[in-house]
Amino acid sequence: WANRIVLALGWLSVFASGLSTALVPPTTITAVQHELVTLMWVILVTGASLPAAVGVLLGKNTLEGVAAWFATAGIGAYTSSAWALVGVESVTRSTQAWALTALVFFTFSRAMASAAHTYRVKRAVQRFTDR
Repeated sequence: WANRIVLALGWLSVFASGLSTALVPPTTITAVQHELVTLMWVILVTGASLPAAVGVLLGKNTLEGVAAWFATAGIGAYTSSAWALVGVESVTRSTQAWALTALVFFTFSRAMASAAHTYRVKRAVQRFTDR
């Protein structure tokens, strides 16, 4: 259970990042990113991270896996803007950009792990029913 709780807290933190952006948009990011793009990734991140957390807590890998793809897409949009700031504004933004890149890899790895688990379960069921 400890692993599930930690993963769920991670997904809830992703949700908090989207909610925070919706309530208090980061002006430096919105300066290089169109408001529609910001709205898109906020919707993707907040809309996907809660089902991912629920999926983790309930052991529903497919729910987390599907949600993780959407969350990764949303975080990826934000990450690209952070890297754009590194090139345009200042290299001091690289810390933020690297932290966001790590988050993209985290959410992507969860999507991949969930997909692999779902595939293994499907194959096991198929082998059992083919007997």
